[in-house]
Amino acid sequence: MCGKSIDADIIFTTNCYGNPTLIVNGNRFNREYEKNLKSRWRCVKRNSGCKAFVVTFDRNVVHITDHNHTSVINKNLVETWRCIKRNSGCKATAKTHFGVLINLNNLHNH
Repeated sequence: MCGKSIDADIIFTTNCYGNPTLIVNGNRFNREYEKNLKSRWRCVKRNSGCKAFVVTFDRNVVHITDHNHTSVINKNLVETWRCIKRNSGCKATAKTHFGVLINLNNLHNH
């Protein structure tokens, strides 16, 4: 597979069952299959009729299709976690949505 990587906000993580999960621009995908370095990911709203999928090659998004719904991440339910050294000026933060890491700012100064 060749081609240029697509510019998107992507996070590779796992769900609460330990299965691989991909978050692209606020939408969650479950890995459908993986062969060599190529993976195909299906939208978590697949059972609701969404046909969106993502193809990654060596952890780079190389193909993505459109959703038929809005983002599955409700910004009101996002928790922000701050480094315990925050009072010493550390800017590191992590954001989770129902226990799934959706953003990591790993800017520790210590």
